[in-house]
Amino acid sequence: YTRVVQWDKRPIYVPNFKIMTMSVQNNSRMTHRRIVFDLRLRMKDIPKFPQIVKEIQDMVYEHEDVDPVQHRLVRWREIG
Repeated sequence: YTRVVQWDKRPIYVPNFKIMTMSVQNNSRMTHRRIVFDLRLRMKDIPKFPQIVKEIQDMVYEHEDVDPVQHRLVRWREIG
């Protein structure tokens, strides 16, 4: 068996014969990261959502540590 350590440090033991046919992704070699963040807001603030999204978009687009070449997406996904 080969031991593969996941991003959260949990080991997975994979039979060696499967390693030869599977695709392995090494996230530690990534030069960029994706951030998914759920922001919980009150229902009474629904009218403010467009402005909140706009302010977060502005911050992401103006921040010097965010690569301007990469895709940047800020959106309101759901209520609930």
